[in-house]
Parts: sequence; C-alpha cells; structure tokens
Amino acid sequence: MVVDPVSGHALIFYSLVSAQPGNFNVQGLGNSIAVWQNLQQQPQRPTLNPPIVAGHPDLLFTQNEPGFGTAPLIAGGMLYVYGCSLTNSGTDKGCRLGRVSPTNALNRSAWTFYTGDGNWSSQDANAISVFTADSIASVAWNTYLQRYVAVYRAPFANNVMMRTATAPEGPWFSEIVAFTAVPPTSGNVYDALAHPEYDQNDGQIINVSYSRTTGAFTARCGWSQLHSPPSAEKASDPCPRRPVPKTAPIDKRRQTQPVKS
Repeated sequence: MVVDPVSGHALIFYSLVSAQPGNFNVQGLGNSIAVWQNLQQQPQRPTLNPPIVAGHPDLLFTQNEPGFGTAPLIAGGMLYVYGCSLTNSGTDKGCRLGRVSPTNALNRSAWTFYTGDGNWSSQDANAISVFTADSIASVAWNTYLQRYVAVYRAPFANNVMMRTATAPEGPWFSEIVAFTAVPPTSGNVYDALAHPEYDQNDGQIINVSYSRTTGAFTARCGWSQLHSPPSAEKASDPCPRRPVPKTAPIDKRRQTQPVKS
C-alpha cells in the first residue's frame, strides 16, 4: 500500500487467485489496485471497460505478466512499483519496474516499464529485471544514506537481505546480509519488510519485521533494527507493540559495485 500525497488516497495492491480442491491447488489470475479514499469507506476495486482479464474487470495485469504490487513508492510525483515474480512462476524473482502518475494508476495505457539505460516502454514484456529479491519486499528512500533501500528475505534461508540504489530503477548495489533472523521451528522466515514510518534519525535506524513458523498453521512475528554505523546486535522476538532494539550494520563500505540483478 502507498498513499498519494496529493489526493490523500491509499493505493492498495492486490493479487487475485483461484483456489481449487486439493493441497496448494491455486493459480494466480492477475494483479490490480484498490483505492481507499477515506476511513469511512471501504477500499474500491476498479471496473475496467473493456476488461483486460476476461471475467475479472478489476484486474490491471494478467496472469502472464509480472506480479506488479511489490514495494510501491512515490518519488518525484510518480508511482513506482516492482513486479518481483511472474504470477504463476515460483522461481522467477527478478524485479521489473513500472511507473505511472498516481492519478492515472487505474489507466493501464498510462503505465510505462523500465527497459534499461534510462529508457521506458509502454510494453511490460520489454521490462528488464533491475534486481533480484522476493515477491514480498520493501523499497523506500533513506535520507540518512541518501539512497533507496530494498529489504527482503533470501530464498530458502533465514537471512534478511538489503541493497541500495540512488534511483528506483538503479543501478542497484550488490545485496548484503542485513541480519540472520530468529530460526523458525521448520522451514524458513518470510515476509521481511522495512517500515520507513518507524525510521529514526532520518533513517539511521531502520525497523524491519519478518514472520517465522512456530507450528502447524501458526506463525510469529519477529522484529529487528538496523543501525548505521554498525553496532551491537540484540534479539527481539516476537514483534513489539513499538520498535525495540535489535541492531545490525548498514555498511556503505560493503556496497561498492552496482549490479542489475
């Protein structure tokens, strides 16, 4: 979700899936945006005419397109959002980037997609991966670092990763391990996100949440703080009502080679 500072409306990105009988028998149908105008009303899904996806006139993007909805942010008056997976592919975690004016977010023809070397295209098929992450991630401007900071979980691991760039499209620096999360009872941690609304000292301290399994169909929230320069590490689990210290380094010295994947 991201809030348009001009209209004050919240733009809520969502995916539509079809679930059938059987274990994990689900299929993504596409992605779109609901608009939440105020707290007295429910968020409203769009109705596109003609529809982009047959039978689902609310969807902006089809099941064969990147799952745009990861890490939305507004910069320079434009809405940026990453598609860090192909809707029905669990292995493609390349993050493509789309942008549009927030007032035209529901107009598919107004969207453009980053194709590299400073170029944008109206066709998302031409979009390149600007970095590799997870379908659940966060990207936000950090005033202290004077960079955008991406935070996400490493695939099949308990490591929470981060990388930086001077623009949403990059080039993005190589990822580093921000910290290793409290291990779950089984599997790996997931849902790692930074919360810029809790930044301290203009982003010198970044607050990160994540989830970990604690049993069959149960999970617990973990919390961490990332400090720059590096300082001592302290554990915090489960998530606090307010941020409490757990520190890990944000070290510019380890981020020297910009990359595009």
